[in-house]
Amino acid sequence: MAATIGIAFASGFAAVYTEKVIKSQQKHSIASFDRAKYSLAYMQVQLASMSLLVMGAYALVKDFDQIKVCAQARLQMLFRYDLNQVEHPSH
Repeated sequence: MAATIGIAFASGFAAVYTEKVIKSQQKHSIASFDRAKYSLAYMQVQLASMSLLVMGAYALVKDFDQIKVCAQARLQMLFRYDLNQVEHPSH
């Protein structure tokens, strides 16, 4: 429980620090696009989306077999049939 509370506090402090850094960089930005028209929330959604893509790709590469087994179990549970008994056309 202490670890969970510690992670929550660390996440909160990280979010506040990130906001501070982004706001200070907006004043001194030399980027080619105008950051003023993008809100902080929009930039955080962009960062989260890229994180999901990168971590999703990493998970697929690292744990594909486990993901496949879990997906098959979920399909069997949802549709109540065994994927191993489905006939596949021969080539």
